Amino acid sequence: MDDFQPLVSVSETIDASPSQVWEIATRKTGVMFMGADVKTNWQEGHSIIFKGEWKGKAFEDKGEVETFDIEKKLAFTHFSPMSGKRDSPENYNLVSIELRPNGSQTDVRLTQSIHEQADEPSRETVAEFKKNWEMMLAKLKEETERA
Repeated sequence: MDDFQPLVSVSETIDASPSQVWEIATRKTGVMFMGADVKTNWQEGHSIIFKGEWKGKAFEDKGEVETFDIEKKLAFTHFSPMSGKRDSPENYNLVSIELRPNGSQTDVRLTQSIHEQADEPSRETVAEFKKNWEMMLAKLKEETERA
């Protein structure tokens, strides 16, 4: 994970315990992954596959679970063939979700990092990434607080 540099970071405070947030965030189909079906055993070093539809197009993204520290941190690499890039290490992102207790609430920070050898994305692309992650954290907040 040392080969990655932070690109986008977003955060949200959720009125729920870390265990409640974790349970919703790691569902096999859920708000955190654009409604995708997630296929993984959540073991570090094992594969993670995201299959679903985004903006009317079917997708199947993949990666590897890097960190699975229950109720604290989830991190995984992520590659999307929809990016048009070839499937090579420098074209994978690292997504890290950290939970921190804050009284009766949980602070959630999500960071998307790019490989240090990757081409820097355009300002517009970075803005789109940030918008998508903010939307997903808002949905995580909504679903967790409703549960």
